[in-house]
Amino acid sequence: MSDTLVLPAKPRRAAKAARATVGANVVNVAIDLAATAQPIEEPIEFETGSGNVFADLGLPEAGDEAIKARLVMRLRAEMDRRRLSQTEFAKVLGVKQPDVSNLLRGRVLGFSLERMFEFTRALGDDVEITLRPSKVERRGRMSLKVA
Repeated sequence: MSDTLVLPAKPRRAAKAARATVGANVVNVAIDLAATAQPIEEPIEFETGSGNVFADLGLPEAGDEAIKARLVMRLRAEMDRRRLSQTEFAKVLGVKQPDVSNLLRGRVLGFSLERMFEFTRALGDDVEITLRPSKVERRGRMSLKVA
């Protein structure tokens, strides 16, 4: 579904600041480029997404990939909260540091959902999986809720 969004014309604003040092004196120079900016008048086309960028890109196993991305965000947040290095975090998860590096870079191809759930369990999280019948006939969906 493609829509067109037309924004009201308003000039783009940009300002650059340059700093030059001459001997012990410092000179600040500001250049205002707003006077030369042209109004934006052309329409901006956009497409409303499904909520799953992986599905929008047409990738296989898009549901799994979206869940893995959420799990990676959870792992990163916990590593930051604990103020651990990748090496220290790897010990907590029971993997090697390169595995943590790959995870944090979004390289999750070699990690199954089950293994990633094990990582969250190693952090002390509980993993709860609920199956329920769908109200409409279609292929089932998967989702992840992080409390």
